[in-house]
Amino acid sequence: MLSIVFSHKRYDSDDRIENAESQGIIALISPRKNKKAHRVYDKYSVENAFLNLKLWRIIEGRYKKNCWSLLALVQIRCIALWTFIL
Repeated sequence: MLSIVFSHKRYDSDDRIENAESQGIIALISPRKNKKAHRVYDKYSVENAFLNLKLWRIIEGRYKKNCWSLLALVQIRCIALWTFIL
């Protein structure tokens, strides 16, 4: 099974990327502007993944204050996007 991690440039560190790659996970993280060595990534996929999550108003506004219920909503939305239901 192919595993991909979409993340914000805030989480762009060499340790996190090496850890993900050692576990067989593809890290699609936007590089920071001040990095000397830029990695190759698919900006379109990263930006659209977050855009599609934020289109669901309940996730964008973080109306669920409990972290577990917010995580469950994000997982439901990702499954729906993956199966092209919504």
